[in-house]
Amino acid sequence: MFDAHMHVIDPRFPLVANSGFLPEPYTVADYHADMAGLDVQGGAVVSGSFQVTHDDWMRAALDELGPSWVGVIQLDMDATDDEIVQLNSIGVRAMRLNLKRFPGDIATLTRQAKRAYEIAGWHAEIYVDGSILESLEPVLARLPAISIDHLGLDESAMSYLLDLVNRGAHVKASGFGRAEHPDLVKTLRQIHAVNPHALVFGSDLPSTRAARAFQRSDLDIIREAVVDDADMVFDTNARELYRIT
Repeated sequence: MFDAHMHVIDPRFPLVANSGFLPEPYTVADYHADMAGLDVQGGAVVSGSFQVTHDDWMRAALDELGPSWVGVIQLDMDATDDEIVQLNSIGVRAMRLNLKRFPGDIATLTRQAKRAYEIAGWHAEIYVDGSILESLEPVLARLPAISIDHLGLDESAMSYLLDLVNRGAHVKASGFGRAEHPDLVKTLRQIHAVNPHALVFGSDLPSTRAARAFQRSDLDIIREAVVDDADMVFDTNARELYRIT
C-alpha cells in the first residue's frame, strides 16, 4: 500500500497558528502505530497550513520514513531554482497549493508551480473548497500536472472535477471525514470510470480539523467502488504520479 496523503506534526519543529488553530503532535511513530498491519510500503508526507513554507520538519520526516516516501511542500514565495533542486534531492515530488487554509497570490503560486514542474517534474496538489474549484480554471488550465485533494471536498465540484480527470488530473481518495459527498462509493466510481489511473488512496492522518479521522472501513468503501482495480488505487497509480519505480 502507498499512502499518498498523510501529515507529520513533529513537536521538535515550530508551527504557525492558522486561524488560531494549532494541531497536537503526530509523529512518524504515531503514524506507524495507526497504520499497523496495513502493509504500508511508502507514501507522501504533505505540508499542512500550520507548517507554512518551513521545510526542516519535512527533511526530518523523510529521513525517518525512508526512501520509499516522498514529500509535498508549500514553497516559499521567493524559492529559488536551486532550492527546488535541493528539495527534489531529498525526495520532495510535488508542490501544494493550499488555497483553502493558506491562500497566497494565485499568479505567483501558478508561476511557482510551473517552474517546479519545469525544473524537477513536480505536479501541483490543490486543496480548495469544491464550490470555487471551477472558478480556478484559468489557473488549472495553465498547470501541466495536477492532483485534487480529498475528492474535491464536496458534490458541487463533481462535474468540473470529472472534466479535470478526463484531462489527466489525479484525485486523492482521502479525507472522507472532510468530503461532503452523500454517496462516496458513487463519487469514487464516477471518477474511476472516467480514468482508472486517476484515483490515489490517502489516509489523511491525523485528519486535523476533519469531522472524523481515517477509519479502516474507508478502505472497504474504495474496494467496493473500484472492485478489481483496488491495487491501482492503493498503490500503482500513486507510484506513477510521484514517479516512483
